[in-house]
Amino acid sequence: MITALGYGPLILGHAHPAVYAGSRRTLKSGWDYGTPVKAEIDLAERIQADFPSMQMLRFVSNGN
Repeated sequence: MITALGYGPLILGHAHPAVYAGSRRTLKSGWDYGTPVKAEIDLAERIQADFPSMQMLRFVSNGN
């Protein structure tokens, strides 16, 4: 199986200091995925503000 999970962060280079620091900050809030967290709700509200006709938004993973 080929995984592409690192392609997004690696655009900035391997272990880029800003990505590394941001990841460490975020992990302090926990790493239990699959249930909504405040950051996800905040992002959904920001997206919805740009698309007012959107009635629902859902973040999903393709499982890779």
